[in-house]
Amino acid sequence: MSLPHRPGRPARTGGPRPLARTATVLAAAAALLSPLAGTGPASAAPQAAAADATVRVNTQAALGRLSDVARGVNAAIWDAHMNDPEVATLMKAADVGAMRYPGGSYADIYRWETHTAPGGYVAPGTGFDAFMGTVRATGAQPILIANYGSGTPEEAAGWVRYANVTKDYDAKYWEIGNEIYGNGHYGSGWEHDEHEDKSPREYARQVRAYAKAMKAVDPTVKIGAVLTTPGHWPDGVVGEGDAGDWNHTVLSQATDVIDFVSVHWYAGGADTTAEAAMTRLTRLPGELREVRNQLDRYAGADSPRIGIALTEINPIYSGYDDSGPGRVVERNNLYVDSGAPQTLGTVIEPRTFYAYTLDAPSTVPTIVPAGVGVGRIA
Repeated sequence: MSLPHRPGRPARTGGPRPLARTATVLAAAAALLSPLAGTGPASAAPQAAAADATVRVNTQAALGRLSDVARGVNAAIWDAHMNDPEVATLMKAADVGAMRYPGGSYADIYRWETHTAPGGYVAPGTGFDAFMGTVRATGAQPILIANYGSGTPEEAAGWVRYANVTKDYDAKYWEIGNEIYGNGHYGSGWEHDEHEDKSPREYARQVRAYAKAMKAVDPTVKIGAVLTTPGHWPDGVVGEGDAGDWNHTVLSQATDVIDFVSVHWYAGGADTTAEAAMTRLTRLPGELREVRNQLDRYAGADSPRIGIALTEINPIYSGYDDSGPGRVVERNNLYVDSGAPQTLGTVIEPRTFYAYTLDAPSTVPTIVPAGVGVGRIA
């Protein structure tokens, strides 16, 4: 979601406080470990000393192994620093295995052949070949987003041909659009989509067309379809004329042609506190399990073949200029304290409105209370 302003998304409510929950668990554990504590008079006989215990940990055992592309970052063509030489060094040191391009919502206005994004800002030095140079220097794998909003299956197939035949980049992972459920079909719209029919049924039909065209060029590419995250809007919403909600409609028609699904997770808007964000994060494993349940339902025995990619995750999905103290903000968010420039429409390089410099990450103080699980920028 690289367009820094996302209007109209319904607010989400928070859950139990994580600190209170932790305290409750610790209190219960203490009661179990000391069942007689405080139950008798002060003169009660002393308890027998607990016997020593030996605990053996098998460090070779594991529940599973993360793939080499399990940890990734998003790169955006409006970021003039995305291909700075030091970026690849830092990404490699962070063990980044995947880099997504051209950047969230920009994907649905991006024309790869001309490196333009009508209606948006494209920073210099952010072309596809330059991006792939950074990817290779990092030792990562690209995740590319084909233009669904204003593109065609043929245009996407041309990009596959350029990337994997002409340039031999071996780009395997290709998403079909970005957050297409936000195209206005359910009322709130932030994603560009020029299709007359904006329903999940039409998206599924187009995914099949994109997959056919792209795999005709390179049968080894992996095609990803956009899903909503269970429990997050518009999950469960059935649009006018639809037989089901977004996920159930798309999966019922496209599981045989896709190789993974893409979901995004954001804790909330600019008024989200760090504590609320961490509480909501505890629900994420269950939400991803529900995605797998949906794949099991529609793909059956073929479900294990289809991966789940969490291609965007962040505490908030926008940083407004009215974010008060104690709120969570994204460090490089365009709209933090930007005032007047916060407008719907073209995304403009922030230096146009206010001067700033980039600090080294190591100089930015961060306070994370040990054991609490809630952090904030000091």
